[in-house]
Amino acid sequence: MLKEMKGKEEARFIENSLIKRASPIDSPVPDTNAYLERIVELNEAISVLENHHHEKTCKVENVA
Repeated sequence: MLKEMKGKEEARFIENSLIKRASPIDSPVPDTNAYLERIVELNEAISVLENHHHEKTCKVENVA
């Protein structure tokens, strides 16, 4: 679920970055920083969960 959310945020970031790049300097543009921050947060959450799962798996394998 988190990886799916991350994929959507990445797609929005890319889309908004393209809009921002193509827009005239004085026109309003999307806030790409918010999407980038969300992607970083999701990456951290995914990493924590994967590390926890890996540690849990290693402990089970060592017990067996």
